[in-house]
Amino acid sequence: MIQTKEFKRLIAFKTVYESSSFSKAANTLFLTQSAISSQIQQLEEELQVTLFDRKGRNAITPTEAGRIFYDQVREILEVWHNAMQKLSDQSEYRKKCTIAASNSFSISFMPSLIEYLAEKHPNIEFNVIESNSDSIYNMVLHREYDFGFVERALPKNSKITQMQVLKDPLVLGGDPGSKLWLTRENHSAMNHFNYIYLQENGIIPENIMIANTNDFIIRMLESGQGRSLVSKRNLKGHDIPYEEIDSRYERDFHLLIPNPATTVYEDVWASIEKWCSEIRNEALGANVINSDKQNTEVDLF
Repeated sequence: MIQTKEFKRLIAFKTVYESSSFSKAANTLFLTQSAISSQIQQLEEELQVTLFDRKGRNAITPTEAGRIFYDQVREILEVWHNAMQKLSDQSEYRKKCTIAASNSFSISFMPSLIEYLAEKHPNIEFNVIESNSDSIYNMVLHREYDFGFVERALPKNSKITQMQVLKDPLVLGGDPGSKLWLTRENHSAMNHFNYIYLQENGIIPENIMIANTNDFIIRMLESGQGRSLVSKRNLKGHDIPYEEIDSRYERDFHLLIPNPATTVYEDVWASIEKWCSEIRNEALGANVINSDKQNTEVDLF
């Protein structure tokens, strides 16, 4: 294994050989002439050959051994330089992957997903963008985003691969006596579900407030203001009363991918599918536990 000090000797030898002068080599390498002479002498002792004929204080010529050694040193240093350059390029170059998601998906799932992907793909720089489903669809269509998560099925297009990946059950959260109804803006899946629920149940709120984020709605509900259909998952960690509603009220999160998919991100796609599978299994396990708990409670009476 070549040590650093040996590389310094090789560089010193090459510089002396090419400049035909100890003093010029010393100036080039920002060393003293005695330091250069010492390195060449150590190299000659280690190789047990004379590399230069000293014909005067500054006049030197390479020996036959020196000429042969020079060719080998030049190749060694070139290989080393190329290897170091490739490693440097590899460490500096990180693939970039843009993942866009709706507000609901971002709040409920994105932290877990990005943590999972970052661990699986440390050489990929993930750029996360939050937007509405229609905007994400258009950006994926034009290959501005590599992956997009939306809250509903969108129009079919031969340029986009679209698949249902996760289900998100909704509940009716908030103060049952509140006259204020909270919902999202138009074109939001949550706006659609809220208005369908109101129509089907003959509810006419005295006041309706439009919010542009689910986080704001959660904060309102937590402060005791209003009612709204919200993701059951989003209520974790919040002291918000809620009631279960018909299982028809659930969002289908879909994954959008440009078609054909970029080969570079096939491994990311595979990881996303595996992560989705783990989330589905986690939800299934939670449902089984809740079901067993309810059955146990019934048996007690």
